[in-house]
Amino acid sequence: HIEIPEECFRALHKRPYERTEADTQTIFEFTLRFECFSQLPQSVHQQLCHFMYYDSLDENKIVYNTGDVSQAFWIIINGTVRIRMREDHNEPLLTRATITSGQTFGESSLAKDIPRTQTAETATPCEFLKIMKIDYDGIKSAHEKDLDQKRDILLQVEVFKNWTKKEVTNLAYVMSLKSYSPNKLILKQGDAPTGVFFIKSGKCKLVKEIDVGKLDKERKMEIRMKMELNDPAHSPPKTTTNRIQSASTSPKREGAMAKTEASSRREVTTRPSTSSLKASRPSTSANFSSSKLSPSPSFSTRSPPKPKKNIKLLHIGTLGPGHFFGELGIVNGSKEDPISVLSEGHVEVFVLYKVNFQKLIVGKTLELMKKHVATFPTDQEVLTKYYEQKEWENYKKRLIKEILEDKRSASSLVNNWMTSRS
Repeated sequence: HIEIPEECFRALHKRPYERTEADTQTIFEFTLRFECFSQLPQSVHQQLCHFMYYDSLDENKIVYNTGDVSQAFWIIINGTVRIRMREDHNEPLLTRATITSGQTFGESSLAKDIPRTQTAETATPCEFLKIMKIDYDGIKSAHEKDLDQKRDILLQVEVFKNWTKKEVTNLAYVMSLKSYSPNKLILKQGDAPTGVFFIKSGKCKLVKEIDVGKLDKERKMEIRMKMELNDPAHSPPKTTTNRIQSASTSPKREGAMAKTEASSRREVTTRPSTSSLKASRPSTSANFSSSKLSPSPSFSTRSPPKPKKNIKLLHIGTLGPGHFFGELGIVNGSKEDPISVLSEGHVEVFVLYKVNFQKLIVGKTLELMKKHVATFPTDQEVLTKYYEQKEWENYKKRLIKEILEDKRSASSLVNNWMTSRS
């Protein structure tokens, strides 16, 4: 026998418009025990909880008769219900099934929108959760629209383009919608991977905390020499021809990379380009104030101090609708996410949690994921591009300074000549 908590019992006796979020959550937590809800997306389960209410009948009572209009369906809390039907009109009712605690009945005719083809009768005193057809239809319609949106986004991703509609639907069915206000942390570098995020609307910024002091001196010198030996026309250094794949590793992400704060030039790539990186100190970002991203070097009186780290937060790309992120740590089997992701404005994402990703992303699709993930920029690539940009900015400053000095010298010569002539 299942005891209904008093708080839940009160919530179930309220009308839907009278219920608070806390009431719906109370009902949701109570119904988690029933197997019939385990295959539903959490959002659908919660919507059903908002509209369901308590009902009860004594033993040997008719719940509905054959031929009745389908107006509701039931989940049994306690008790047993007999499902009965006739072979033809002249024969007595025969019991075809027995339904008990945690099971549902009445939904088949409801979904098909046809009169009842069976009779339901209580075999014992029963307690139910009852959901009316009008509420069921509204939730079903919203859910089907939601599934269509998820399918549309998934089919934009290269690795899912050869999937059947049924396969894509099964994947969409377990995805959850989440919303983020502007400048919110969605993924944090160093945290355990939780799932893959498919962007429905808005833009997300990919950033990486990295010790920029790790680049060796010889490589830095090579970059400086490259600046000095650059074209006389002072054109910027060419970016690598081996374009870097997007953080979500989807070829569809071409053109998703926004122009960085350091440049007004838009660069189209198929992964976050490291050719233009904006650096900032992690401590200046409010999004990371809740947890320190910069590890504090520990010093010992018995050993030499460790080299001081030069930690910077580099902006390595921006993603928009139809793109995804969060798969790097999962596919690589890492215990930590290698990047952080923040919302640039209001963002909506569909989340495929790790446990479902590992169940459904297998075989050839997983191999494609691995190939795409392997093209994500390494720390060394990020560092190299950061220093190339840094040296290029220094080179431009020196060039402008030289030009201004030449102009001042020329102006001085002209003034001296004019003075001598007068």
